[in-house]
Amino acid sequence: MEPAQTLNGMIFADMLRAGAINLRSHKQAINNLNVFPIPDGDTGDNMLLTIMGGIDVINNEMSSLTEVSRKAADGMLLSARGNSDVILSQFLKEFQRALKIWMKLTVCRSKTQCNAVFSVRIMLLWNLLKGPF
Repeated sequence: MEPAQTLNGMIFADMLRAGAINLRSHKQAINNLNVFPIPDGDTGDNMLLTIMGGIDVINNEMSSLTEVSRKAADGMLLSARGNSDVILSQFLKEFQRALKIWMKLTVCRSKTQCNAVFSVRIMLLWNLLKGPF
């Protein structure tokens, strides 16, 4: 098994681009979901435009994961056209906030490794979200 690689801004930007390609190939299926609150059939189109708005503001000089995720989140929010799009942009914004806590993420090279890393991080996040309540 190949050793894990630290996730940096360039790898994250590539992940966003790959996600946009995947979203593009499934946008009609998402359009057909007719999601809340208005079944207008354009959710997939709008989500693709939103993620592309995040990708468009990333440039090749950005290598910091924090910088890339912050810029992408801001670009996505400015490109959001509906509720699903705002939620998508806020998901990335929360990811960027979580980076301030963890500061380093690892690219998993196996399902077992990903499950272990994911479980620990979810536990940490859950404890953080619970707060003092």
